[in-house]
Amino acid sequence: MGVLSALAAAQLLAAAAGRRVSPWVHLPLPATAGGWILPLAVAAGALLLLIVVELSRGEQIVAVSVSGTGTVLVPADTLERLVEAVALDHREVVSARARVQSREGRLAPRLWVALRPLADARTISGELGGEVAATLASRTGLPLDEPRVRAKTLAVRQLRRYLP
Repeated sequence: MGVLSALAAAQLLAAAAGRRVSPWVHLPLPATAGGWILPLAVAAGALLLLIVVELSRGEQIVAVSVSGTGTVLVPADTLERLVEAVALDHREVVSARARVQSREGRLAPRLWVALRPLADARTISGELGGEVAATLASRTGLPLDEPRVRAKTLAVRQLRRYLP
């Protein structure tokens, strides 16, 4: 795209100076309509790929049914940040990543946490599951499944990778 813009600018400058110079003769452009099919197909494919990539990177919305009569749309990243904040408030948690999805009209939170060395992963997973469920229920008022919490107890040499 930049090359084409530079060539167009060169032609405009030449026209402004009163010269009849065309940089387009140096490009191997197709002379027939049939020769344009492949370049146009490649350009259309590239445009379609850009559109698909941009749409997939968009904000994810969680749709949750409320009392069986309607649906509430909630930004997933807002709920994920809330769940991560709850996890990071625990003194044994070093790092946290959350994922909140809508499954059958209910919120389905998943949480992964990295714990300090010698922390009891099973106990902390249970505590965090209860805290996440209570926080999501009180803040959103939406129905939710039992949170799935995966905890990894770090070794001392692994702490550097997870600490901010």
